[in-house]
Amino acid sequence: MDVEAANWLIAMGEGFERLGVNSSPDRIACERLPNGTFLVRDVRSGEGFSVQPVDAEVEALPDESSEELFSAPPDEDDDEAQKLDFETEDAAPASQVVHVAVDSINRAMDVEATIGIAVSAGVRLTRALGGSALLRDGDSLRFRYVVGEHAARLRTMRIPATAGVAGYSVGHGTALIVQNAYADPRFYRNVDRHTGHRTRTLLCVPITGTPGRSIGCIEMVDTHDPQGFTDEQLGEMVFIATAVANRLSALGVSSPRQT
Repeated sequence: MDVEAANWLIAMGEGFERLGVNSSPDRIACERLPNGTFLVRDVRSGEGFSVQPVDAEVEALPDESSEELFSAPPDEDDDEAQKLDFETEDAAPASQVVHVAVDSINRAMDVEATIGIAVSAGVRLTRALGGSALLRDGDSLRFRYVVGEHAARLRTMRIPATAGVAGYSVGHGTALIVQNAYADPRFYRNVDRHTGHRTRTLLCVPITGTPGRSIGCIEMVDTHDPQGFTDEQLGEMVFIATAVANRLSALGVSSPRQT
């Protein structure tokens, strides 16, 4: 529904009234995406909502007044600002993070919001040091959305479409976990040379468009969990990547040339 309001919080309250919700949530966790969309979760019930701007003149409240459900990067290219805080007081269960992410993806208005939700949710689910979405662009894969300490260095980077674990995942339409990056011949070391980071583990899932050709992938780097990335996390990320593919198709992006 469309609501006219001075900011997103007032718009959300008016939306609740129109929906017949008796009382607004008294404690919320939220994140502002780069396109101005707010992802909101009721901490007590776990129910998720999204508030999307339809007028560029609508004023948003400062991000500092909000808790984060997903840890997405701020707009500025500050490496220190890209570091993620995993020690949240109200850690949501994986099923809830997936549910909120998919629901928000289904409502996303553009490519950046769609892949941004997916990457941020992936970092939260896997406790990764960082994550990215790479989309095919001709003969290369372009880092289209990046979260993490080295985000500023990666945002303009491209790699050959067949290079690395990402290239393998996209080329073969395969989701995979690599627990020892430097022992895997598919690993593309030029990314580490570019950032100065030494990658340990990777989780990568393809974004499969129509008719069955992958248009990109979502990749998580270096989980904080000592057991490494798990098959359960891989399955959760496949589910999210499927939602991304469906949403991109609905937005008219279903082949590599359209991204």
